[in-house]
Amino acid sequence: MRVKPLKYFKCSASSNFGKGIAALIYNLSFSPCLESIDLSNCSFTDSEIQELAVSAMKLLKMNTSLRTLLMFNCSKNTNSHFNRDFWISLGDNQSLRFLDMSHSGKFKDTKSVGNGIAFNAKRKGHL
Repeated sequence: MRVKPLKYFKCSASSNFGKGIAALIYNLSFSPCLESIDLSNCSFTDSEIQELAVSAMKLLKMNTSLRTLLMFNCSKNTNSHFNRDFWISLGDNQSLRFLDMSHSGKFKDTKSVGNGIAFNAKRKGHL
């Protein structure tokens, strides 16, 4: 099967994803031309956020072309579900240039957030 050259995925201001958004993000990990994902202004349930956090971590580990990840103004507790593993994968990612998770709640572990960003810079990332 040939991979289509999808560059931009925008699904902002949406709700009622079910578990589908996590599977979709995971499958986008294999898109070699993907540059931008926009999930801003979406509302997620706690179980959707949990699955999305795992899929986003895998996305950052596997995809080498993603430059922009927008998840601002999502559900008020979205950021609390992004754990240490997500921030480690962010530190290892060298293609991401812009990450916006503002107005989506408090971070559970701010030390891991800082470490992920610092490791990204140390490993010659562009974030």
